[in-house]
Amino acid sequence: MADELLAQEGNLEDRVRHAQLTPAQRQIARMLLDQPDRFMFLSAAEMAAQADVSQPSVSRLAKALGYDSYASMLDDVRERGRLAREDEGGVARNRHQREIDDEIELLKNLRRRLADGRSLQDAAQVISSAEQVVVLGLRISSPLAQTFAYRLGRMRSNVHLITTDGSQTYDDLAMGARARSPAMVVFAMPRYPQSIVTIIDFARRQGYQVVLITDTDASPLVAAADVVLIAEINWGLTFGTHTSANVLLAMLAEEVAHLRQEDVRQRLDRLDGVASEIGHYLSH
Repeated sequence: MADELLAQEGNLEDRVRHAQLTPAQRQIARMLLDQPDRFMFLSAAEMAAQADVSQPSVSRLAKALGYDSYASMLDDVRERGRLAREDEGGVARNRHQREIDDEIELLKNLRRRLADGRSLQDAAQVISSAEQVVVLGLRISSPLAQTFAYRLGRMRSNVHLITTDGSQTYDDLAMGARARSPAMVVFAMPRYPQSIVTIIDFARRQGYQVVLITDTDASPLVAAADVVLIAEINWGLTFGTHTSANVLLAMLAEEVAHLRQEDVRQRLDRLDGVASEIGHYLSH
């Protein structure tokens, strides 16, 4: 009885020590204890894939350890990772510094994902070769779409930004589909609006290639995209953060610029000339 009570409280290590776990659950728990920085931002589906077990096994582990949800278990995994980093550095950190440390870990994850660079190159090739590019981002994802569309619009013509999901969106997509090999770049961070599924499906029927930037391989939108780029979110803050997504979109814009070097150089030179002539900016 005492062991059962201990399994329902305390830190992650205490819970694992006293809980009655199956061999599969014990395998997952050991991975969480040994490598918290690697697993602390993964979805249940991603963690199951990493541990080579079923997703229900991951969910049942959280319950077996006394957590009310998978997310609650991840909170303790993140805390274990933070404590390990503090032990290594020998310096206590306040909560703001800990959140920044979490962002650094997410950027390290992004770095690992881009080790071969193939997905980024594929996405840039789709965008560069399209005659018409639509950039879509709804609700909390709209600032990401706006930033990328602004940068892309400086490098090439025929870039159209969509940040609403009304009937005009479908009209714009239908008109854009008249171009040769149209492409749509979709920023979709949770919570995912239901309407974005309908928009992507419509765009694909119109002949668009779809580049998706989302937060996890387990996103329900992944199957509908031609190229997928993952930028994880730090859920330690109320609304999450898009640090990795902002870095990723900047890198994607850079990759497009690399494919269109001469044209981009001429366009940027022209824009610099206009800025100097009109006096757009406070400094040069």
